[in-house]
Amino acid sequence: MASLQNVRSFVTLVTIAGSRSFSTNLMPRSDLVPLCKTADVAPGSVKRADAPGFPPLAVFNLAGSFYVTDDTCTHGQASLSEGYVEESQVECPWHGGRFCLRTGQPLAFPAVEPIRDYPDTIVGDEVCISEPPSES
Repeated sequence: MASLQNVRSFVTLVTIAGSRSFSTNLMPRSDLVPLCKTADVAPGSVKRADAPGFPPLAVFNLAGSFYVTDDTCTHGQASLSEGYVEESQVECPWHGGRFCLRTGQPLAFPAVEPIRDYPDTIVGDEVCISEPPSES
């Protein structure tokens, strides 16, 4: 017979199966680095975040789904958190290069190099990413 905890875990996993961002309250991980509170990033907006061992990061909220990328444009070294968010794209404030927030791929010239995107996890009310790999 399944325990109540197992049933709750199964229901939670089924509920989030199609979602990219989800809570891991049932499965805490010690390798996660908190970046900001979910309430700090309104839908359709972006927030710059700094975390030890990472370059400057940008946290985007697209209708409740969170995405984390490098904050620095690969073309002009501008801060993408100062750019323009539209649908699933961010436009660099300096030269108009655009990037897909889901993949980091460049979508408009002069940007030709992708930005790095980071898998994120929501834990409680915090947007988190995995710790950087330790250097050997």
